[in-house]
Amino acid sequence: MKTYLFQLSTYLLLIFCFPNNLSAQNFGLKFSAGSDIVNINRDDISGEWTVEFWVKKTATSGYSTAIDGQSGKITLESWGNNGKVGITQKGVADWAFNYVVPVNQWKHLAFVCDGSSTKLFVNGVFQDQMSNVIDMPLYA
Repeated sequence: MKTYLFQLSTYLLLIFCFPNNLSAQNFGLKFSAGSDIVNINRDDISGEWTVEFWVKKTATSGYSTAIDGQSGKITLESWGNNGKVGITQKGVADWAFNYVVPVNQWKHLAFVCDGSSTKLFVNGVFQDQMSNVIDMPLYA
């Protein structure tokens, strides 16, 4: 089964941790119209986690997934939530933060889960919090 990270034309700059002997700088990915994915192929992580990335939406689609996993996902445009950023527990619900990523602007998004709530930070500034949690999606 093929899973799509983005269903719209979007730039995504992922922040990875590299060993000291490797250099990672100025790398980015451009996803186009629903056919591009990155497969990390690891089990989702439960408990406390943080995911952060830079994103530049070039269009809106009404629903788009940034990071997909086995049981949940982080969405740039949550299903039925007016294009708001959110999280999804597959087969359960979609929850939205009170934030819409603007088109044609780079934004740094950080999702922080402490095991009992999930917070959204935009460009390093706290934006919103919800009491819903998911496992950190990694399997897409």
